[in-house]
Amino acid sequence: MKRYIILLAALTLSIGASAQVSGYMGRRFSIMADASPSILYNPNIDDFGFIKGNLMSLLTIGPSLTLDYVLPDNTSIMARASVHRHDSVWKVSPYTNYTFMLGARKYTNLAPLGTYYGGGLVMNYLKFDEPNDLKKILWGADFEFGRNYIFFDYLILNIGVRYGATLAKPIDLGFGRQKVDLKHQHINRAVWLDNLMLLEIGIGLLPF
Repeated sequence: MKRYIILLAALTLSIGASAQVSGYMGRRFSIMADASPSILYNPNIDDFGFIKGNLMSLLTIGPSLTLDYVLPDNTSIMARASVHRHDSVWKVSPYTNYTFMLGARKYTNLAPLGTYYGGGLVMNYLKFDEPNDLKKILWGADFEFGRNYIFFDYLILNIGVRYGATLAKPIDLGFGRQKVDLKHQHINRAVWLDNLMLLEIGIGLLPF
């Protein structure tokens, strides 16, 4: 009889351990606010093909918001939205790049604590100041790695690097293709450089 009781207790403990809630202290959801500076120089070009810029143009800094939900096996699904503002690019009015990303992460520790790597699908929506100017969507993919530090069980500090690959051909949203080849070329290059390598420096919360 004792043998069956011990076996039953061991089985119960095993089931309880395997059914343990994922996440740091049972918390799965985190929200992060990041400053995402683009590391590579993203110049503007005037009518004569010369670069317009200064030392402040070396970094294009934009805020981003990341939502992360932990799944079993120290993986997570995530969504990110970010905004980058740009001056005019070769006869094109100043524009704002709204970036949306859906992806996943794998943590080497108890998620979302510690080192992670991941990636996902990215959509860049370019909205120009002039209403009759170009509007474009550029698709791409991201790969990232970094590390999360957790303080006081709720506060998260994030440091990481993100690499992006933007597809060369955009989707035009209503503006004709006539006489816009050079505009496409310069805008594509600007967005490509903007997403190629970014730092991730952020702070967030682990509420539940």
